[in-house]
Parts: sequence; structure tokens; C-alpha cells
Amino acid sequence: MESAYILCEMFAGNLLNHLWRNYEIARAIKILRSFDFTLAEIEDILDKCRDESDMIKQLHAKLIEIQGKIHRYQDIFLSIELIIQNEKESAMKSKQTFEIEKKLSKQC
Repeated sequence: MESAYILCEMFAGNLLNHLWRNYEIARAIKILRSFDFTLAEIEDILDKCRDESDMIKQLHAKLIEIQGKIHRYQDIFLSIELIIQNEKESAMKSKQTFEIEKKLSKQC
């Protein structure tokens, strides 16, 4: 009877450890998704990360990726801003030319 009790305790302990591990994995997934990790990246992390140093390497790689995106978006932003500015200036010049032509045609 005592051995059955010990087995039950071991099973319950393992079950609790298993549930706690699943909870920690779910928590990690939620955090990684909030950092814009893809599900494929998260799967890779969960498969490969065995300790904190592995996780830090993955986070550092993501940081470098994000920095690259920021620089790319800044370049895109500046390009779009320049196009808008050029179009506004072009529209102003066209309007001024039209106004001058309109005034000249009235004088003739």
C-alpha cells in the first residue's frame, strides 16, 4: 500500500512539473510573440535553447534584425517624405505658372 502511495506522489509531482513546464513555455511564447518573433522562430528557439545564454543569443539576433528594419524604414520614410516635398513644390510652381499665364492672358 505504501508503494502505491509513493507512486501516486511521484506521478502527481511529475504531473505538476509537466504542467508548470507547459505554463512556462506558454508564457515564453507570449513574450516572444510580443517581440514580433514568428511562430517558426519561436519553435526554433524552443527546440534549440537549452539555457539562458542560448536565449540571449537569440534575443541579440532579433535585436540586430530589428535595428536593420528600423534603418530600412527610416530610409523609406525619408524617400517618401522627399517625394511628397518635391510634389508639393512642383504643384506650387505649376500653380504659380498657371496664375502668371492667367494674368498675362487677361492683359492681352
